Amino acid sequence: MRNPVKSILVVDDDEFITRFLKEIFDFLKVPNLYEVADGVEALQLYNEVSGELDAIVVDLQMPNLDGLSFLRELAELHYTGSVVILSGLDRRILNSAVEIAKSHDLNLIGSLAKPLDPLQVEMVYQRIGRVKQKRRKRIPLMEWHSLFKVVKEKSVEPYFQPIVDCRSQAVYALESLMRIEVPGGEPHEAATFLPVAEENELMAPLTDSMLHKSLSRYRELLAEGYDFRLTINLSPVLLHDVEFPDQLEELLSQNGIRPERVMIEVTENSVMVADPSLLEVLSRLRIKGFDLALDDFGTGFSSICQLKELPFNVIKIDKCFIHGITHDEVAEMIVQSVLQLASELGFVAILEGVERREDLEMVLAMGGQYIQGYLLCRPIPYSALRTWLDQAGTPQKMLGCLSSNIHN
Repeated sequence: MRNPVKSILVVDDDEFITRFLKEIFDFLKVPNLYEVADGVEALQLYNEVSGELDAIVVDLQMPNLDGLSFLRELAELHYTGSVVILSGLDRRILNSAVEIAKSHDLNLIGSLAKPLDPLQVEMVYQRIGRVKQKRRKRIPLMEWHSLFKVVKEKSVEPYFQPIVDCRSQAVYALESLMRIEVPGGEPHEAATFLPVAEENELMAPLTDSMLHKSLSRYRELLAEGYDFRLTINLSPVLLHDVEFPDQLEELLSQNGIRPERVMIEVTENSVMVADPSLLEVLSRLRIKGFDLALDDFGTGFSSICQLKELPFNVIKIDKCFIHGITHDEVAEMIVQSVLQLASELGFVAILEGVERREDLEMVLAMGGQYIQGYLLCRPIPYSALRTWLDQAGTPQKMLGCLSSNIHN
């Protein structure tokens, strides 16, 4: 197992639940699993082993000190590990608990609804390890005044990464990704400036500039006879703007592009709580003909619930489940289950982060059809993309030798 999860605390007075979780975490080889029945015991244990806890799984309904009170106490203790809410209560109560945990600045990574689903438990386990690794890798952020200049000069640039259909061995879509180019240096990736943009109300103009440039270049490719889709990442800021679907439709019309050719990608964490404006924006985008993709599937909050409650028709399985899958039986089980779920729901499933040949062979053998990752092509500027596309048979050259594994 590649996840560096060393210790988890489960806070629940239901012995069946704690026993069930213990069996799963034992199978996942978590070295230290602590179990307590209420928040008072949990706080006592926390004071003894706080520096060792990678995650705390807490039920909302408990004697002595309930889950919400425990979360408040945990915030006052400045706990920086992962928090998972465990509950069998009404979904609206769970949504309120999510907002409370966020207001406390706790590192909430998901929820587990009762009765427990082993797949969701395994996905939460993967998230805990991923978050722990991220905490070790702090990315320096761009200064806000530098980003303001980028926005003012509209100098953000779209980089493109192909998504390949392994069955037809053709490009299925191009994902447009934000980059800020630096003269003589490597471009700034989104992780270095999007948090700054969100904090300083710069996401809307940044996204607007990105959309205009992406659609303009996509229009050129369509005019030359290319027939793949374009995928664009939607800022959480715009998810609550009920006028955005009409604005996007008009922008596409100006470029002569039908909505059916465009896929909107939304990350799990940006749709943690489905408020009315969010539901309206997503539903109207689907009504207008856009595909909706749930990005980074399995890394955010309550993935399966989002598939049930929101109008997505595409899921993108996160790279943390793909990288090294040949040596990770848990990731293999999760990916196989998600592919089966997508098939049963009639969803398109895209596998992100395919970087190694053995991982590609594994996902193809499992029935994966749409893949994306550095093994095929890194995100590249438009000029480099043209060269990549002009090399006739590029995807075929990369995938042809694996044709025996491609399911028809």
